Amino acid sequence: MDIKQIEKLCESKEKELMEKYYGNLVKEAAIERPEEIGSYTKDLPLKIEAEFRLFLEELWKEIAPDELKGTPLVLEERKLRKLMTDDDRELIDEAYKDASERTLWKKSANLIIRT
Repeated sequence: MDIKQIEKLCESKEKELMEKYYGNLVKEAAIERPEEIGSYTKDLPLKIEAEFRLFLEELWKEIAPDELKGTPLVLEERKLRKLMTDDDRELIDEAYKDASERTLWKKSANLIIRT
């Protein structure tokens, strides 16, 4: 398997996961519920990351050169994730709370848009 084939497999898996977990974001954002995040949870990106990592590990088992068979696939996503600062975490929590609350103002704005 060459690099281009591996890239296509990874892109295909990425697309599959995005559709599985996020569906049609354009339609949802524009038509169905523009003012809320619905059932999306803050840990959803970590769940998607774990599923993609498992895919990569299985792919590595299949395509690793003979001299590397049995060695683990090393990924640095945990290290990169820790680069987020405490301020970033606070902003994410605040944004998530704001996105998950449906205020009277948001409800009335939604009714105006739909009529």
